[in-house]
Amino acid sequence: MFLYTNLLAGLNIHVTVPAMSGLFGLFGFTIFLEGYWTKPLNIFERVLFLVAGLLSYYLSYETDATGVTLMLLLFGYYWFREKKLFKT
Repeated sequence: MFLYTNLLAGLNIHVTVPAMSGLFGLFGFTIFLEGYWTKPLNIFERVLFLVAGLLSYYLSYETDATGVTLMLLLFGYYWFREKKLFKT
């Protein structure tokens, strides 16, 4: 991912942001491939994780922000859903 960009010659923020978005992208793509997060996912949920992962991989701050935001929304959704399930 960093091999084809000149981001390593810049400031720390130019290295940290793509590295973190790359980790989010890898995590989303892995969830898509496995089809499991806290329970098995349906096809729509898997596609949402794929889209978030691919958006996080593309080297642009706009797509990184969109992908990471979508990933955080999905994580929040599953966290609240699991919390609600454990209360009942």
